[in-house]
Amino acid sequence: MSMWHVGTVVCSGCGTVLTIKSISDSINCYLCDAPIDLSELPIVDIADTKKVEVVPEEASEQ
Repeated sequence: MSMWHVGTVVCSGCGTVLTIKSISDSINCYLCDAPIDLSELPIVDIADTKKVEVVPEEASEQ
């Protein structure tokens, strides 16, 4: 499980409404590079989907 900031914010630099899903506490706007504080957004546990569980093959067939 990973802790993510998830929600919608308005950039203070250019006014763009951004939908955010980020592990970081702060990011920069991709349009105007203004800093965006994500500390006000809720933190959500999201399952790690890229982790792979390796299941060993049976040692020998009888």
